[in-house]
Amino acid sequence: DFGNVSVAALGRQLRLEAGAIDEQTTGYGISVSGRLKIGEKDDVRFSASGGKGMGRYIGLNAANGAAIDPLNGDLDAIKSYGGLLAWRHPLNEATRLSVGYSGLWVDNPDYLPMSSTKQVQSAMAAILWDATKYVTFGLEYMIGERKTEAGDKGRINRGTFSAKLTF
Repeated sequence: DFGNVSVAALGRQLRLEAGAIDEQTTGYGISVSGRLKIGEKDDVRFSASGGKGMGRYIGLNAANGAAIDPLNGDLDAIKSYGGLLAWRHPLNEATRLSVGYSGLWVDNPDYLPMSSTKQVQSAMAAILWDATKYVTFGLEYMIGERKTEAGDKGRINRGTFSAKLTF
């Protein structure tokens, strides 16, 4: 009745084979996500993840899972954590509004290039309208920012229109 909560775990082997180099390390992570009902119709959706060596399994591959230490040649798993929080509010029987925030933070080793991703954050607002039982239209506006280890920032503002036909 309250919604749902899920827990997931990740275990992986990270390996580099290049010429005389044959290094490996272990990556791991844990994620807790879910949907909590608020009142009669609203809900809050959330996810929190963290670990070492998660790489492509968090933040749509915004950061590497591992890096080679140039001093000793070891393969080091990179720590990262992130999450999202979104609120969904039905405006009426056919229309719903969602707003959300997500972020990813990466603890890169000092020897990685200064262009490596340090953090990524975004916020969004979307409205979806069920025109019929089979057709849904949507509008979304998103802003985002990426920061590198050097402190450089990149920003994005994006508007999206969508149409879904269910059959």
